[in-house]
Amino acid sequence: MKKTSILLVMLTSLLFAACSKENNGTGTEDKYGNSPRSAVPDALAPATWFYGSFSPLSHYDNAGHELGSDWEAARSYEVTKDGFAEFGQYLGTRTGSCVTEIYSRLKGTIKFEGNKFTFYPVEGNFKTIRRGCSSNNGTTERVASGTDLAPQVYLWKTEVYSGNTFLYVYDVNDTNMESLIFGYDVVK
Repeated sequence: MKKTSILLVMLTSLLFAACSKENNGTGTEDKYGNSPRSAVPDALAPATWFYGSFSPLSHYDNAGHELGSDWEAARSYEVTKDGFAEFGQYLGTRTGSCVTEIYSRLKGTIKFEGNKFTFYPVEGNFKTIRRGCSSNNGTTERVASGTDLAPQVYLWKTEVYSGNTFLYVYDVNDTNMESLIFGYDVVK
């Protein structure tokens, strides 16, 4: 499990590098000045919040027949104590020889209000890579705009197991926090 987590952390780090955008010289404070933010609780920053999973590339029956392919996913937030955050996501699917990889990167601010936090994306980009597929092979990229940059509001709580802090995230309407959306490992 730990090897899988390390590999997925490496994948999300590559995501940030692969999707990085040149700084236009405006600086973080100027570019993000109008975006709401607050101090982040000590248990959550500075840190990387990480979620990820790997599945086998293919499943086979006892006779060697391929039953299907699977997927892999990783999500992370890199959060500073003063309320800046960068979100990255990697999704990969494999069906036969067709491989699709989707990378998302959003940078912005984060604001905590009690058991609610809001991520305010300011900029970002998306990249899709397809290879070995019957059509649409290649790389497509686009800059985040419109609804891509809409605030994302969640409820949250932390739990500590074996000395590790985990961040549990819920839909803002799940006021009893009964249906977990994501559980992040908080790595400082």
